[in-house]
Amino acid sequence: MNRWARIQLGIGALGIGSFAAVGLHGLLSPASDEMVALHAQLALLATLLVVLSFSWVAIFLVACERGLRRLAAGPSEAAWTSARRRTVGWTVAGQVVLVGHFAAAGSLYAMRIPGWFHGASAAVTLALLVVAWLLAARNLSRHGARIGAAIEQRLP
Repeated sequence: MNRWARIQLGIGALGIGSFAAVGLHGLLSPASDEMVALHAQLALLATLLVVLSFSWVAIFLVACERGLRRLAAGPSEAAWTSARRRTVGWTVAGQVVLVGHFAAAGSLYAMRIPGWFHGASAAVTLALLVVAWLLAARNLSRHGARIGAAIEQRLP
């Protein structure tokens, strides 16, 4: 796995860990105006870290697939395309659910949804983010080896 991939996965792991910590903060803190404001600010930071990381991973995988098609086509092309689509799908789904969860928090503040729904939504969002991160890590690792092999084939 190259340095860029490790950095992006590190940012994603930091964002997911921050999201989990913010969830615990919201669960364990008293519901005062100061704590709600702090919770919202920390949640925004965690959301931005995850969205940044997952967006770059998805863009990287889509762009590199096109480059790999030009470098070398082979029997594993269908397997790579399938893995890339799964990973991009999960990372995009994770981003959509995360941003939806963040937006739904406004409904909680306006007393339009119950508190338990926000907590349950956080748990589902966290699970989805962990699955997406694991898929991204696995496929970025495999992708690095595949690009190296394709480049070696092209070199005289």
